[in-house]
Amino acid sequence: MTGAPASETSAAPPPPAPASASPVPTASQAPEAESTALVPVRASPATEAQPEPGRAGARPGRPLGDAPQIAQDSAIATAEAALAQASQAASRAREPRPRIPDIPPDAEFNGELLRKVREARGVTLQQVADRTRITRMHLENVEADRYSLLPPSVYLRGILMSLARELGLDPLRVSKSYLALSSEKAGRK
Repeated sequence: MTGAPASETSAAPPPPAPASASPVPTASQAPEAESTALVPVRASPATEAQPEPGRAGARPGRPLGDAPQIAQDSAIATAEAALAQASQAASRAREPRPRIPDIPPDAEFNGELLRKVREARGVTLQQVADRTRITRMHLENVEADRYSLLPPSVYLRGILMSLARELGLDPLRVSKSYLALSSEKAGRK
């Protein structure tokens, strides 16, 4: 240590490379107009908010100081889109829903009445099948009162309740009425 220079006592920096082989130009070597290289230089607090050109996330032409304006523009665009969706939904809700036939309180729900309600709502059998995940064959058998082709009553109850919900009817009332009718008709055969 006695004969060694002071620079060798601490971690020695690597030997300088020739000027033509330098991978990253320093601030003194880089021209002013071209600042695409990333130089590990600590920025002052005034320039920290500005992203360097070429860095990920930097947008040309929009300085970071415009961030509040960009956020406000984005929020306005999002709000306008949500308002347009809400107004479309409200206009659809204002359209008169097709009237269902008048159903007396003591009416028995059979396949014909369920078909009339479905047709009055303007819904096809395929649409009901798609929305309720009930096979079209089961729905056709319910509407045609083909009791011998219907599934067991535990499954039929679920089918009837889903169908009634889709048609805007009381599910319990429809299922009880139809099941009583089906067990009565099936019992006679």
